[in-house]
Amino acid sequence: MCTSKWRTQKHRLAGLSPSDVTLSVADNHQIPSKGRWSGIVDVAGTVTAQTLKVFDSNGAFQVILGKPWLSQV
Repeated sequence: MCTSKWRTQKHRLAGLSPSDVTLSVADNHQIPSKGRWSGIVDVAGTVTAQTLKVFDSNGAFQVILGKPWLSQV
C-alpha cells in the first residue's frame, strides 16, 4: 500500500506495526517500508484477512494485492 493511500484511509484502519521489509524497484532503488497493516480487505464483496506493507511509492501504485490475496480468493 502506498503511504498516500494509507494517509487518506488511516482514520478507518488499524495502526501500523513495525516492518523491516525493503522494496527494490526496477532502477535498483531501495524503498524501506513505513510499517505493516493487518486487517480485512473487501474487494467487490470478496472479503479476506490480509497483511499489507506500506511504502512511499510516489504514486506508482495505491495497493498491490499479491499471491496471499489470490490464494485466499
